Amino acid sequence: MKVRDIMSSTVRSAELMDSIAYAAREMAEHDIGMLPVLDGANLVGVVTDRDIAVRAVARGIDPDTPVRRIMSEYVSVCSPDDDIKAVLATMGQEQIRRMPVCDQFDEVVAVIALADIAQRRDDEEEVGETLCRICQPSGTHSQATSPASVFA
Repeated sequence: MKVRDIMSSTVRSAELMDSIAYAAREMAEHDIGMLPVLDGANLVGVVTDRDIAVRAVARGIDPDTPVRRIMSEYVSVCSPDDDIKAVLATMGQEQIRRMPVCDQFDEVVAVIALADIAQRRDDEEEVGETLCRICQPSGTHSQATSPASVFA
């Protein structure tokens, strides 16, 4: 099965200078947990509901602060032609639940989430193993290793 068979092609995003409050409202209004962060058409990061809670609210960062302050700059992406097994492997390794899908021009065309895969795949064991790897308290996206700018 390919990413294109599962991906959600309606993409909501934030710009670098959009506020944390804007990102939170977009997530609430559209029932999503991650926004790709763009600088024009270029993907420069992602911001998640957890980033907002842990990197912003818990540290008392003003909601009018730009999302660039709390976003994750390192972003794993996939393409519509990638195999779902490869995406699951990347999600487990990178400890992420959602991934931007980029076309041949590196533009974000969709988002794929672990929940999307779980709803449309018969291999519950593989999805469960990926979730277990994601939930390990370590790695690039661990909130314990927040970007230095959060503490500035």
